Order: sequence, then structure tokens, then C-alpha cells
Amino acid sequence: MKKKIMLYSDCQFVRAGLEYIIESHRKLSMMIDIIPIFDSREIFNQETELPDIVILASALDMGRMVMQLSHYGASALWSQANIILITPQGTSGGLTGYLQEIMNVCAVADMNVAIEALQDLLLSHLSYSLMAGHNRYRSLASPLSVREKTVIEGLLQGKDMAQIASELQLHYKTVSTHKLKALAKLGTRSLQRLLLGV
Repeated sequence: MKKKIMLYSDCQFVRAGLEYIIESHRKLSMMIDIIPIFDSREIFNQETELPDIVILASALDMGRMVMQLSHYGASALWSQANIILITPQGTSGGLTGYLQEIMNVCAVADMNVAIEALQDLLLSHLSYSLMAGHNRYRSLASPLSVREKTVIEGLLQGKDMAQIASELQLHYKTVSTHKLKALAKLGTRSLQRLLLGV
């Protein structure tokens, strides 16, 4: 069964780019149906289907965009769908951390992330949700810690363990431990299996 995904952006070109990223990828296009939304007020219309995943992509100001959506009643959606944030370069860690507290954020990416890395991020999330069974509002029994998320996201962006350790100012073995714990919580033993949904 295909997952329903809602794309919302404060820029029509970003939204069009996200649609292209999904529709041009053979595996993603087979796993996802995009719910068309043309106005933020439509998101909360009673007739609008609730999505499994919401991608919030801000080209300008993530805080302003979230406040606008909250004004239209998005608060209920934040806990019901898995949220992927794509933030503008320079978004403060404080804002991202706050959004992770009030939303069911499953991934965060920078607006400058490579197309392939974003496709891999979507595939890994979809693979996990398919392995976990079809319960659209299920959250992880053991949610990933902030460090575990950071390590997995770094690996999905193509960084090696040494780069991640250097960026986080951690020992290589500590990063390895975070990776192993995250993969165990996600129900797999390797990143490759997670990406392939094996």
C-alpha cells in the first residue's frame, strides 16, 4: 500500500522540486502518493486526506511558516503524521530542537542537501515504516536519541564515521555505538538493509 505524503513549502519552486525528486525516482514513485495542496488552508479542510508523512520545506523562514500553519490549525497534524523538516541554511539549532519537541519529526535536512541524499532519506524512512507494519500513527517504541538521529542522518548524507565523529567532537567508537543502537531500534543490523527495506 502506498504511503500518502503531503508537501508544503513557502516557495512554489521548492515544492515543484520536491515533487520532481519523488516522481523521478522509480522506487519512491512506486511507494508514495502525493496529496495535492495548493493553499495552506486546504491542509486542514475536513475533506483533505490525512497524510502518513508531511514534508515541510522552507526556503525562507521555517519559524514563520510553522506559525502560519499553526494559525490554520496544524497543531493536530503535528502529532498524527511523521514530519520531515527541510530547513533553510542557517536555521538555528534552537528552532529545529523546538520543532522536534512539538512535532513528530522523523528527519531534518538542510535545504542544500543533495537530491540523492534526500531520496535516500525518504527511502530509509519509508523502509522503516513498512517494516514496522502499517499503523500510520505509530511512533517508535524506543525513540532515537538526538545523537542517534544525528549519526544516522550523517551516514545517510554520505559521511563516513570518522567525519561524523570529528563534527560531533566524539570518539569514533562512540559514534559507532550510537549507530548500532539506532539501527537496533529501527529493527535492522545495517544501514544498507534499512535503505533496501530488507
